[in-house]
Amino acid sequence: MSAQIEDERGKLNLNDLSSGGDPTARKTKVLRVKRLFELLQVNPDLVDAIVDWVDQDEVPEAAGAESLYYQTQRPSYRAANAPLQTLLELRLIKGVTPEIIEKLSKVVTVYPQEGESRVNLNTADSLVIQALDPRITQSIAADIIQARPFKTIQDLDRVGSFEAVGKELRLQNLYDIKSDLFLARMIVSVNEVTRNATVVLQRNPNTGTGAVLYFRVL
Repeated sequence: MSAQIEDERGKLNLNDLSSGGDPTARKTKVLRVKRLFELLQVNPDLVDAIVDWVDQDEVPEAAGAESLYYQTQRPSYRAANAPLQTLLELRLIKGVTPEIIEKLSKVVTVYPQEGESRVNLNTADSLVIQALDPRITQSIAADIIQARPFKTIQDLDRVGSFEAVGKELRLQNLYDIKSDLFLARMIVSVNEVTRNATVVLQRNPNTGTGAVLYFRVL
């Protein structure tokens, strides 16, 4: 058996795009994901369609799509208007292809489906770090990665190029230096039969116990 572990807290959470809360904060979250798409060279207009899929209304964004669009498809279906359950659900969203999902899989997550999402700067990819704020350049992201690991949030202040914007983003609870959500991609071979499995685990930091949020075998 072989396994590859990924920190889901080191990614941007697409379920943060759902409606609710302060409209200004929501707009900032949308712009953050659009920046990530641009850095990945993926059409940022697709973010509007994702917003429409996870928000609770039937009013389409400028480049989005709600149930009225999906009911013209064959077979027809409706927008979920609820949090994404898995990344594979993106296949149902207007304009999203398997190739795009493959590009996104290393830098976005759908966990947690509710609640607070802060990016773990100890594990985040350079593109995710840059997406947090337009003032974070590739050079600043490289400085952060070079200075890892961080034992406390305050340790990030020693990254001079990030210090000013970092303190501002810290007040917005945008990032952290620890995680409790992990994805494992496993290859298991038994009696010359090979299977691929994906599992998402959430660890309780207080008890040390874990819960399986997702499990899939191919």
